Amino acid sequence: MMNQTRRDEANVAMYIVDLPEGMERSLLDGYLARRLEDVRVLRVALDDGRLKQARIIGHRLYGSGSAYGLPRISMLGRDIETAAEQRDTARLADAVEGLAALLDSIVIGDAD
Repeated sequence: MMNQTRRDEANVAMYIVDLPEGMERSLLDGYLARRLEDVRVLRVALDDGRLKQARIIGHRLYGSGSAYGLPRISMLGRDIETAAEQRDTARLADAVEGLAALLDSIVIGDAD
């Protein structure tokens, strides 16, 4: 089954992610927990104008998301990296909040 987006009973979007073959659930859980910490760090970096730090985190996200079966994280990482390089703080803020929303919506496995 491919990753998919559905809505629950309260019409909240859920991004349903299949556990990549051979990967232990705890590994994916740890990856997602570290991405939540990245969101916190990115928000502070944005507030403090530390765009180099945001660029580095974005680059890391771009390189790692797909390896965990999460290509949307890779896409958002690319957006974060590019926005930081271009010093486009509005676009950077949008991408960071997009990452936060995605992480909030992830459900591992079947949501039924």
